[in-house]
Amino acid sequence: MHVSRSPSRARPAALALAASAFLGLAAPRAARADMALFSFTGTDQFFTVPLGVTSLAVALWGAGGGGDPGVYSVPASGGGGAFVSGDLAVTPGKMLTV
Repeated sequence: MHVSRSPSRARPAALALAASAFLGLAAPRAARADMALFSFTGTDQFFTVPLGVTSLAVALWGAGGGGDPGVYSVPASGGGGAFVSGDLAVTPGKMLTV
């Protein structure tokens, strides 16, 4: 078996490979997962549902509550934090307030 190392033959093959890679990037993709992360800011934050998206998988964490020195020097501890997750049905293009 003979393998050609000629640049004149390698160039069309490289161009064909590059073109097929480009076309692969341009082709429609199956659903993919992107992530949006929101941290506490003290103000409303917004998320616009991307076109073609009809559900979101969400995971939400809440911080624990603050303690209180209490009445008559009987301290009270703050509540524990919480975690909840699930899927939300959404409408493409809709703006959600976080």
